[in-house]
Amino acid sequence: MEIRWVDFPFSDGSEHKKRPSLVVSNDAYNRGPDVLAVSVTSNLAARPYAVVLNVRHFSQGKLPIESRVRADKLYSFERTQIGPVIGRVTPSFFALVVKQIRQLIEEK
Repeated sequence: MEIRWVDFPFSDGSEHKKRPSLVVSNDAYNRGPDVLAVSVTSNLAARPYAVVLNVRHFSQGKLPIESRVRADKLYSFERTQIGPVIGRVTPSFFALVVKQIRQLIEEK
């Protein structure tokens, strides 16, 4: 349930940029070499599988501006790419993001 800084490589591999991401993998998985996380963006355009994130969704810490968590932008990162904790989201917000991921991958 942590929002952490993640070292995102550009698609051409030439550079990297630190961006906030919500870690969605469990603690047991995170002890391995990889971590699963979804993107957090300041682009507030309404999109399927995107959940608005603001200060009331944090149990600890905060982001400087309202953002969206993009449940459809799920990535696997090496633990070495995962940076410091920015904050922690509430269990109810995390459950909402997980619900969006499930809707994305489950057959209907």
